[in-house]
Amino acid sequence: MRASALVSLLLAIGCTPDFSEGRTSPDGVVDDDTASEDGSDEDEVDPADFDGATLAIVSPADGAFLPLGETVTFAAELLDADGAPMDYADITWTTSIDADWSAVGAVADLDDLPIGQNTFRATAILPNGDQVTDAVGGVLVQHEDAGVYAGNMILDATGEYEGTPITTSCVGGAVITVDAWGETATGSSTCVLSLLGFNQEATHVFELDLIDGDLSGSASIDLGFVGVDFDAEGEVSDGTLEAVWADNLYGFVELDGTLEVERVTRSVTGE
Repeated sequence: MRASALVSLLLAIGCTPDFSEGRTSPDGVVDDDTASEDGSDEDEVDPADFDGATLAIVSPADGAFLPLGETVTFAAELLDADGAPMDYADITWTTSIDADWSAVGAVADLDDLPIGQNTFRATAILPNGDQVTDAVGGVLVQHEDAGVYAGNMILDATGEYEGTPITTSCVGGAVITVDAWGETATGSSTCVLSLLGFNQEATHVFELDLIDGDLSGSASIDLGFVGVDFDAEGEVSDGTLEAVWADNLYGFVELDGTLEVERVTRSVTGE
């Protein structure tokens, strides 16, 4: 049957053939919401729509603190030339301190961020060939308890020497550093202890392990003529670090120490 006769027959029974279904343009883009191979609809992308577009990071913000191990939402949006948001997800995230780290997506929930002061950059290569980028700097990633703490150490001494009661104490400034991973707390303090008519420096060195907010380790005391290691324990919570230690010094005097320091900066020197 000739084609003209076939068309006449179809028109006679009320059927109009659609010769345009599945038609593609010369550049391979399906015309006007035609079906894709998986059955979904695809809109044709016009590269010109991306002319003048910019990229803006929504979160995190400049100078943000991001606790180590916690999930953080990274978000960026593509804006058209008029500043209106565009639906575009092909965005890559990188950091200034680890060339092997990256993430992809307009929105990404991440929990594997590199420790340290990061500059995070979001980059997108657009259908029109343009590359757009945005960055946020000074983003600190480390353990929630990490930082430098400062405050006081108090050492009390009580005992008896040849029938003479001994009661004295000293107060000294203390500086403690909790490492960026939140695993150790180390530092020192010195005070002057008046003992048996003599003024004696009492220098402390603290080496403590930190697990889930609990501290345990040693407080080493150097009295010049003798050095003693005391078992110390304590805790870190909400920017406050506290520890205690106590023992008898050769049956001569009881020494009781307390440490209470507050976080003065999250920046950890050398990390």
